[in-house]
Amino acid sequence: MSDERGASSGADGKVDADAKTVDDSLGLIGKPRIVAILEKYGQSFPDTEDVVLSGNVIKINRRGKSQQRVLLLTSRAVYNLTPDKLQCKRRIPIAALKMLSASTASEEFVLHVKGEYDYRYRSARKQRIVALLCDMYAKLAVGLYTDYGRLVVRFRGEANLEACTIT
Repeated sequence: MSDERGASSGADGKVDADAKTVDDSLGLIGKPRIVAILEKYGQSFPDTEDVVLSGNVIKINRRGKSQQRVLLLTSRAVYNLTPDKLQCKRRIPIAALKMLSASTASEEFVLHVKGEYDYRYRSARKQRIVALLCDMYAKLAVGLYTDYGRLVVRFRGEANLEACTIT
């Protein structure tokens, strides 16, 4: 069973659409390694890429293996970083997101990326991450004067989202 909503999150289907505060729980803002990553991979025109959220998550790979990762959400992209050396494994522009899937029975969620493979994560902060992604997607659409519409979030009753993940 799935449920699609324009900008929704959590088992109750509600989103904090005014997710305005920075949630840098790992204290990565201004760290030299993060500054270097944003300079190398980030987008600084027309506006700088600012950190919106940082946190530890579990990435579930195509073989179903759990891997510790740092999720860094900026005003323009999602970064998948290794926890030890903060190496950038992948940068997903927010504009490249096709939709999100979120389990109502577990902490799993999936980033569906246009023309690329998906990323499957597990986090106790799933609701906050999904809300911020929806908010950043909407802000990006306004900033680029395009009609992206809303980022669709599909809620699924399965605890394991492997079946809806393209790897």
